[in-house]
Amino acid sequence: MQREQQESLTLFGPPEKFKLFWVSPWGIIFEVTAWSLFGLFASLLFHSARYARKGKFKESETAVGWTKLFYTPVVAVVLVLAIADGLLHVGSIGTRIWLIPLFGFLAGFNSRKAARLVDALSNWVLGRMARSLEGDAPASATATNTGIADIRNALTPPETFDDIGTQAKIVADAMLATKLSQLPKS
Repeated sequence: MQREQQESLTLFGPPEKFKLFWVSPWGIIFEVTAWSLFGLFASLLFHSARYARKGKFKESETAVGWTKLFYTPVVAVVLVLAIADGLLHVGSIGTRIWLIPLFGFLAGFNSRKAARLVDALSNWVLGRMARSLEGDAPASATATNTGIADIRNALTPPETFDDIGTQAKIVADAMLATKLSQLPKS
């Protein structure tokens, strides 16, 4: 019995296809930081060589490159966390996990665009928080609780495949109604 229990412990770990270089959150942050720095170095080399070849390289841009070394890893980690949490939509959870190195590299290579994306994300998140303080929170919470109750009521165990389709439509309708009720009224 004990041997069977120990063998079954492997079933509780993440599937092999979802494991990258590191499984721990700190390892993933390190990975994103490393890939963002690789992307940044590639970008700096690419753009510096291009401007040097054209004879338009400006020494004053060197300071910009040094500042990118400090803010790019932070921006990349914020973007990957937003993607991993589903705030930024790029596909399924499997896609989000597998593309972590790519997101880190692209955030480093395009550090200015990534910084603008983080700025837009922070405006969206902080704007929602500010609106919740303006008195919309009780109405929103009531709509959310009503939507959750509708979904729970719809989740009686299905007996046939037709029941599954019917219940899925009820749940989808309840979710859509909840989301529509949360939209700002114009």
